[in-house]
Amino acid sequence: MKKVYTKNNLMMRFAAIILFLFSSMFYFGCNKDDVVPEPVVANFSEATVQNLETAIDNVLIQNSVPGCVVGIWMPNEGTFFTARGVCNTETEEEMSTACAFRIGSCTKMFVGIISLQLVEEGLLNLNAPLSDYIDPFYIPDSDQVTILDLCRMTSGELNFTFLPEFEAALLSDPYNTPNAIALTELACSLDTMIFEPGTSWQYSNTNTILMQLVIEEITGKSIQENIAERITTPLGLTRTYWPETGAIPAPYSHGYLLLDPSGESIDCSDWPPVWAGAAGQLVSTAEDMKVFIEALGKGELISPEMQMVQENGYEMGDGRAYGIYLGIDHGWLGHGGSIFGYTSTAYYLPGKDATIVVLANASITYDGHEAASVLFNAVAQIVTPENIPYQSVQD
Repeated sequence: MKKVYTKNNLMMRFAAIILFLFSSMFYFGCNKDDVVPEPVVANFSEATVQNLETAIDNVLIQNSVPGCVVGIWMPNEGTFFTARGVCNTETEEEMSTACAFRIGSCTKMFVGIISLQLVEEGLLNLNAPLSDYIDPFYIPDSDQVTILDLCRMTSGELNFTFLPEFEAALLSDPYNTPNAIALTELACSLDTMIFEPGTSWQYSNTNTILMQLVIEEITGKSIQENIAERITTPLGLTRTYWPETGAIPAPYSHGYLLLDPSGESIDCSDWPPVWAGAAGQLVSTAEDMKVFIEALGKGELISPEMQMVQENGYEMGDGRAYGIYLGIDHGWLGHGGSIFGYTSTAYYLPGKDATIVVLANASITYDGHEAASVLFNAVAQIVTPENIPYQSVQD
């Protein structure tokens, strides 16, 4: 029987869940001078496959995650591509590797690539203040916040997903929430800076929406048009798109908001993501994300010079950094994402020419980590024990 959500149930978990919306995991790769050997035909051993399947199934069971898709591509060692669990808890339909998911903050990597392409074209200066490009409403310290600050999360701008007004709007009617620009305008109107621009780091979806406005102002096109023309069409990503409504074309996985450790959840897969914007609105599949993250990691979308800029991140401590909408950690380069009902990870490891993509249909686990993060960490321990990523949690 389909569970019906109530305001009280949502409030029980909302305070914790909101801290993880669009949270990023910070991984990156090795020196560009490293030589990647020619790939050979290889398959993981039966023992490795069994260990991977067991690790994934344990995460799903221990955290009441209905299902996931996990892809591991290591040309010199093997390929592992599997769907586990179910994509619909009401019908018990099995998960498929073809299922589409909302990818949350993995969307930010697309914004980062477009930003660097505009720098290459001479249309954008990373060191210029935000006020040089847009002033549609009052933005705190817009003459001090640089484009680079927006892209590296060092602006100090207040995160709109932390606003009580955002929580109230979602709790009252998740099908009719304000759009991302309206929420960003609200956050900026409070005239509250978390820190002086460029002096610290804090993940803020407001940064990405401001960057969306910059891109749209410069190009005269919407962010979705830019994504299509500059990335998804050239790469042939036929199932990566910007949804205008809450509908996701089949085949897709339903997404679940976990309410308590007993496994009670609500299906929020049809909640319109208009409040996410460039910070996390895209839908994609594991196969499409493989193509994208490999193109990003191998420098196929920008010049080598821009690749160096992209990977020059703000140091996070514990060996982590955050570049131009790009996470950096233990050899991995990529990003993670969380949006109601879904978590995602997409990473490339240049030193081993390895790619891992994880898509899960539950927002977070009960230990405070994101479902996709826990899964990625679990499989990395098996296939890349020398490059185990940080298991991201936002305090």
